[in-house]
Amino acid sequence: MYDIHSHILPGVDDGPGDLKTAMSMIDVAYNQGVRHMVCTSHLNHPLKFHSSGIDKAYDLMKVNVGAKYGDMHLYKGYEVYIGRNKLKTIGQLDLGTMGDSDYILVEFSRDISFEDMDTAVHELRLLKLKVIIAHPEVYDCLRKDIGHMEVLKKDGVLFQCNASSVIKEDESLIRRWIEHNLVDFIGSDVHGIKVRPNYMSEAYDLIKKDFGEEEAKKLFVKNPKAVVQNKAIESTYGPVKKKRVKTGVEFVFGLVAIALLSTIIYGATGSIMSNDEEDVTTAKVEQIEVNEEVEIDKEVKQVEINEDLLTKLRDNVSEIEEKETVDVIVPEIQEEVTIDTELVGQAQTEDENNTETSVPKQNEEVTSPEKETVANEPSHEEFLVGSYVNYMEELRTLYMTIVDDYYIQLKAAVRIEDEEEREVTGKAIKAELSQMEVEVDNEVNKVLYDMQNDLEDYDYDVAVVQELRDSYYDTKSEVSGKYKAELEAYYEQQQTPGP
Repeated sequence: MYDIHSHILPGVDDGPGDLKTAMSMIDVAYNQGVRHMVCTSHLNHPLKFHSSGIDKAYDLMKVNVGAKYGDMHLYKGYEVYIGRNKLKTIGQLDLGTMGDSDYILVEFSRDISFEDMDTAVHELRLLKLKVIIAHPEVYDCLRKDIGHMEVLKKDGVLFQCNASSVIKEDESLIRRWIEHNLVDFIGSDVHGIKVRPNYMSEAYDLIKKDFGEEEAKKLFVKNPKAVVQNKAIESTYGPVKKKRVKTGVEFVFGLVAIALLSTIIYGATGSIMSNDEEDVTTAKVEQIEVNEEVEIDKEVKQVEINEDLLTKLRDNVSEIEEKETVDVIVPEIQEEVTIDTELVGQAQTEDENNTETSVPKQNEEVTSPEKETVANEPSHEEFLVGSYVNYMEELRTLYMTIVDDYYIQLKAAVRIEDEEEREVTGKAIKAELSQMEVEVDNEVNKVLYDMQNDLEDYDYDVAVVQELRDSYYDTKSEVSGKYKAELEAYYEQQQTPGP
């Protein structure tokens, strides 16, 4: 399979934070049958990811992937963000394409209007670019009106849906689009092992089952292959696609299901089915379901997932009630959690352990907030920003707790008398600390990404996003320098012979 939408380059956006995690993501993709991946790191994004490091990260991954999998091929690409305030100056943006092709993968603000999206497409086509819109299922203007997709199709636009959407909450929507020949690619949009993981094989199997192998190969092989080879793609739309004729085995299974349904209806009118007949019919249906589950389990067991500290924190936190507001409609941004810092070794008082912090939820559908609020109540903008600021403070506290804990461990390691053991222990602790910092960094970037989108949804000032990001990294730099100096002083003290 070909995957034309992936975030696997380490340390450049909200994908993996290091090479080890990136290679684990490659392992998962390989086990799922992917042999070609376009590394589409964010470009022109409002959060100002480290796009300057993309070339170096790509070269590093090419070497490591090539050494491990001779038949796995990577291509450098981008997911280009086009903000509403850039519609008139698109030509001045950094418009990275997919490999050496004329295809460009673009994303927009989630609540972009169809008119603005159509304008952006027109401007890009004037620049002789072939437009692929990433994850169209997240845009309300397309979800609510299939006619808008057909208009864009007439203008030569191609659509890439996410594999996770195919098998999860948007399955019926994607199915409808496929039936109308509106979907051109399925991509993973993978960001990590557990956060936004890879579902390519499951999506392929589902589409093959419902629409046939030819359709599956078109979306996962034929069309994406044309992108990396910069060849033309036949884009059609219109009549509903006919689903494939069922095989003999499937036809028999279908009759069994119909028979069972008929029996239930017939029984409701007073007829009685014998226990033996009921057992036989039920057994056949249950056998079908069990076989499907076993097949899925085999796919899952091919991949070993290593849990990290932040994942453990999330798994052990408890949900708290969402803050109530009066006359203010608050968008859901992110699941509410209470962070238990005992998991990173920091003892806290009972009152601190009971402290709860509201964490906003990811908004799915935006409703315009009412303009008037009750006296002494914060405005909607103040509440929205305040929610994010509070959670960012929790992340900062989490970072401080992690550093404190590892600093204590490093001080203990300094006291180890055996020099070789001291060196090995110290390196191991530092490696763990580095990994934990990466995980916190990734969570910070994810939160700020959501914050940017939510503020844009209501046309609020987004300058605070960059301020929060700068503040977090300034704190990291300050704390890192402080502990490094203290640790060096402590080491010198331990090495100095006593009187």
